Amino acid sequence: MTQILRDAFLSQKVQAHLSGIILNTLNAVAFVGYRNKNLDLGQYNYLKNDLEGAKYSDVTVVARLFRNRYAFTDSKNLSRNKTILSLGRNIKDDCEIFLKNNENQKSNNIKKLYNILRELDPLVQNLLYYRNFCSHNMKVVDQVGWKLAVIAGVVRTCEIALNDKSTYQLNSEIIEEFKSFASDPSGGFATSSAPEALTKAEYASNTPAVNRHDEKDLSSVYDKLDGIISELSHLTDFGKKLDKLISVQNKTDAISASQVPQPKETKILQSSETVEEVNSNDDEDASDSSYDDVNTITPEILRQRLQNISVTVKSRYQNTPGFGARTNLLQVANIGIILQREPSSLEEMLSFEEIRSRLDLSNPLILEQISEYGENLTDLFSNVLWESAFEFS
Repeated sequence: MTQILRDAFLSQKVQAHLSGIILNTLNAVAFVGYRNKNLDLGQYNYLKNDLEGAKYSDVTVVARLFRNRYAFTDSKNLSRNKTILSLGRNIKDDCEIFLKNNENQKSNNIKKLYNILRELDPLVQNLLYYRNFCSHNMKVVDQVGWKLAVIAGVVRTCEIALNDKSTYQLNSEIIEEFKSFASDPSGGFATSSAPEALTKAEYASNTPAVNRHDEKDLSSVYDKLDGIISELSHLTDFGKKLDKLISVQNKTDAISASQVPQPKETKILQSSETVEEVNSNDDEDASDSSYDDVNTITPEILRQRLQNISVTVKSRYQNTPGFGARTNLLQVANIGIILQREPSSLEEMLSFEEIRSRLDLSNPLILEQISEYGENLTDLFSNVLWESAFEFS
């Protein structure tokens, strides 16, 4: 890993931000667990204290929370003492109480939250490893895969973990900074070109000619080799004798071993109940291969999608008379308003006074964009897992 990437990853800004958004996600799980009656007040406060204690720490502290055990009631109304990932799965399996008490919520939101939690679990453990490695090993790891793994870990965590609105800008800046390391040679990805093959002429010119005056009489060397070969023949005779001795000793050992009384065969039986009990102590989430096919879009992923559409619009209309920043439906300012106001449809977005004041909704260019991208935007907005969906204090 190059020094510039190491410094960026270990910086207080990045470590604190990663910890903060991971804790936001865990707080959301704890909040839903309490509202869904998986956690009673005492269990909820115990988990909240752990989360509060990890505030402002780096990822080494936050990663432990994914391995801690917490008491809760599972989806079958049984008492459990398992990880927060297991808590999330049980909430997802039966979130009826939460939905009944929060009419504006959808079951898909709980599935999205659990999908995020499942993906964060291995991401956080990898970030922990990278953080410890970078802190205690100052060697340069000049491997593209290693650098990309660090970059991907940071970027993906920033993409899916729950940000509060005050950190949207910082989150985007960190993503762009780490993405730049993957393409900027100063990030350590430039590789030295392989040495070109020498032509025959270059090879000949770089190869010193043999000077016949430097050649020595080799007859004396041959005489020495004959002597060495003669000595080796004696060693060969000795080796044959040694092999014979070893063979005799092996036969003797085999006879002695056959005379030793063998212990009676003992079968170790394990009842099915015992096996089941051992397995029940493991988190079933480790082998949970199920996947909820829901379109999980976080505000950060929404921002990226909106920016892509904005760039496409600019490329398409840039040579069209009358087109400018204010005739781009998804101009930068409007994207910021969308992230703050959280519309659920294009119609709701266009009802915002801040956006209406920036757009002429009768302009043919704006109307064309609405017709072209309106359905896609509504689909995006309706699938965003806004952080406000889990308001907790």
